[in-house]
Amino acid sequence: MPRVSKWNQPDGDRTFYMKYLSDCLVEAELNEFFSRELVDAGYASCTLRRTATTLELTILCADPAIAQGQYHYRLHQLEYVIASRLKMNPNSVNIWVDKVLKRGLSAEIMAENLRAKLEEALPIRRAAYSIIRTAMKAGAAGCEVVISGKLRAQRARASKFREGCLISTGHPKRIFLAEAIRHIKMRQGVIGIKVRIYNPNIKGKVMPDKVEILEQAES
Repeated sequence: MPRVSKWNQPDGDRTFYMKYLSDCLVEAELNEFFSRELVDAGYASCTLRRTATTLELTILCADPAIAQGQYHYRLHQLEYVIASRLKMNPNSVNIWVDKVLKRGLSAEIMAENLRAKLEEALPIRRAAYSIIRTAMKAGAAGCEVVISGKLRAQRARASKFREGCLISTGHPKRIFLAEAIRHIKMRQGVIGIKVRIYNPNIKGKVMPDKVEILEQAES
């Protein structure tokens, strides 16, 4: 019997997959847009929810007041830009802003902090370990910082700083590992930074290899 691809399904199923892919592309584009526009607010992530008539966006950032602006003027500007890009009615785009409870567990915020430290000419080792200490104090099980480029010598190299344990493969990586990449334009060239934070304490999620031993009940 020939194998049936999911794209060869009836029109109803194919429409569902096309809508799902469309939402994923829109969310990726919005994530890149917010990472540029809301740098000063400490942008972390965004989630998209589409209804029959509206598009609802929830933004997580370190400082919601800066993201909203005075009298929510900045949010209204973002809603108008997004509606124009997606060819929607501006009244059908709604944006809510929430505060990140633990900034040290957000790879996006930590990457922005590291970029600011390096732009202020802080020593690389000192800047990297300050990010790692912040993440570990927030409850992370592991943190890794990679800085690559022409750091001090003429030849480019990569410096890796790490503490704790990390996971790098499998489905748990998508759930428990947060990763952010940034680029800095310095006088000696472009420097790339990568921050990876392993947070096993996500609500409602459990690592597959976690074993819990129950105490024997007294008879």
